[in-house]
Amino acid sequence: MLFEHLSWVQIAEHIGKHPRLILPIGSTEQHGEHLPVATDAIITLALAKQVGERTNTLVAPLLPYGINLECDAHFPGGISLNCSTLKEIVEISARTFVSWGAKDIIVITAHGCANGNYSFAHQEAIKAGLLPLERDRSARTHIIYPYWESFADILEKDECMEHAGEGETSLLLYLAADLVTMERAVDRPENEEFSFRAFPEGVGCPGDIPAGGSEGSPTSATAEKGRLIFERMVASAESYVRSLPLA
Repeated sequence: MLFEHLSWVQIAEHIGKHPRLILPIGSTEQHGEHLPVATDAIITLALAKQVGERTNTLVAPLLPYGINLECDAHFPGGISLNCSTLKEIVEISARTFVSWGAKDIIVITAHGCANGNYSFAHQEAIKAGLLPLERDRSARTHIIYPYWESFADILEKDECMEHAGEGETSLLLYLAADLVTMERAVDRPENEEFSFRAFPEGVGCPGDIPAGGSEGSPTSATAEKGRLIFERMVASAESYVRSLPLA
């Protein structure tokens, strides 16, 4: 279902019959000493591919960059867009898909924040890019963020999906074990002193970030936990896409 592997004729024929399209947006940022900087992108694309295959929905090429925290900037390997850039990319991409006949634009991203008490710039910029299409009724737009789902019954130590913690590490052990260096995994408690500023003002997290960049309990991660988490993510996203009314 990756349209980058198709000809333009095949894309046109498919959208003519199934006028919806998934845009996966990841990030490139540190995920502790044991996970690759592409962690969010790997999870996002794997989820998008599964949902696309199960719902017969084309998947656009992955956008590997998102908006990262300013306090992560000193870690090598991080590449961050600013809010206005991500907003513009999302809107331009979505309007391009509409010009091909797409009626539903579904953004999937595994980068963001699972704490509903504040807005996270990455997701707010995506919303800002999609809202113009809603306002002029060009298309119906959707954002799927898999970590709104609860995984507390699967996780052993962490209560939620901590950054490079038990959950994300488990997902990578399941999806791309060869990229995980478990001997470098270190358990660290979440720094509750972090505070965030929401888009459009910017985003930052004053306070001390853990030296290795990760939080939570990655040493408790297993591939089996990753499989259970991933299957729940896929089932929830698939159910949502299937629930969309016919265009």
